[in-house]
Parts: sequence; structure tokens; C-alpha cells
Amino acid sequence: MFVSDNTVQIENSRINALTIYGIYVASNTSTIRGNKVKIVNDASGAADGYAIWSSGNLGVIDGNEIYLDVATPALFNIGVVLLGDRNVISNNVMDLVNTGGGDNGFSINGDYNMGGHNVFYRCGTNITDSGTGNNVT
Repeated sequence: MFVSDNTVQIENSRINALTIYGIYVASNTSTIRGNKVKIVNDASGAADGYAIWSSGNLGVIDGNEIYLDVATPALFNIGVVLLGDRNVISNNVMDLVNTGGGDNGFSINGDYNMGGHNVFYRCGTNITDSGTGNNVT
């Protein structure tokens, strides 16, 4: 599956929204490349925001631009959530605006993922790694 060169812009002001996803992919050997994802969530008590969510294995997440601005910095606001194994994650740029504890550039829960040349602005944590054998910078 290829998810490439898309622009996703979500502006939410709904209170008590559940979760906002910019791009959600649940497929092995997928390529998520060159997308621009912007989520602005200005509602108090608003939803968690995930720009890219991928649960596949053996894929590529490359060259994406991510901007998340969420009014409640205690919520989870994550640029890329990766649940799969053996993916390559490189050349992504993320600006999470708030530097709260729930703001993560990457949340990696899979194993043996590799990549580099990722740029992080205003993230509370650049990379959270809960897997084994990952080497993503």
C-alpha cells in the first residue's frame, strides 16, 4: 500500500472528541512518504492526536511533514505511532508545538526498526521506544 504526497489538515474545536488520526495504515510492506499532516485541536479537553499511525511490518515512513498543535498539552499527541517490526523511518520533520509530557515525535512499540535524519521541534520527547533492537534517530 502506498500513501504518498497527500495533504491532511484537521482543525477540531469539538469538546470531548475521542481520538484524531491524520493517516492510519494497517498493512504490511506499506510506504508512507511525502505527506503533510497538520492537526490543530483547540478545544479544551479535546482528543489525543496522532498524525501517522502504522501497525504494519517491513514498511517505509519517509519524508513526511507533521505539525500538531493541541490545546491540552497533557494529552497524547504523537507524530508517528509505529506498532510494526522491521520498518525504515527516515527524513521526517515534526513540530508538536507544545512540549508537554504527552508530546512524542515517535512512539515505537515494534522491534528492529531502523532510520535516521528525522528532525524534531518542540516535542516533549523525541522518541519513545518500547520495542527491542530499534535504532531510530
